[in-house]
Amino acid sequence: YIADRFSRKYTYIGYLLIAAMLVPLFAFVRDPNALLVIGPLVGFFGTGYFSGFSVITSELFPTALRGSAMGFVYNIGRVTSAAGPYLIGQFSEHGGLSAALCITSAAFLLAALIATALRLPAMDTSAEAAPSPRKDRKLCLTKKLGNRVDHSLLLVFADLGEDGQGEHFTSSAL
Repeated sequence: YIADRFSRKYTYIGYLLIAAMLVPLFAFVRDPNALLVIGPLVGFFGTGYFSGFSVITSELFPTALRGSAMGFVYNIGRVTSAAGPYLIGQFSEHGGLSAALCITSAAFLLAALIATALRLPAMDTSAEAAPSPRKDRKLCLTKKLGNRVDHSLLLVFADLGEDGQGEHFTSSAL
């Protein structure tokens, strides 16, 4: 709901900014009751932004390159984040854990700043923008397994649009 109401980009940025604010708060609070309240919020926003990552990155790349580009970007992030525990440990030795966690907050702020520069295509999610039923085309596929036919069907709906090119795809398995 929030992503449709305020856009995926701004929802993603919101998660990053809230995480950037909560991590230092969590790092410097000493009251156990406050930690019990702030801890789940840090977990929610500190990992919740990741659910928007796939949606946003999928819109950045052309369809022909999307799988390879998303895999590359995702795995570059994994490789660089592998240094995180080491760096946090090193900073903790010199400035304490609270100061080291503030570096995590800076990383969230940097990610939010980068996300503000993204130029995502505008997506109209209003009811008027929904594909009309007369333009939808159904394709039912069955899979042969030897002499048997697998009875599960895959239904693919495509809005062919005015130019005859597929623009909107959804699928479901029965």
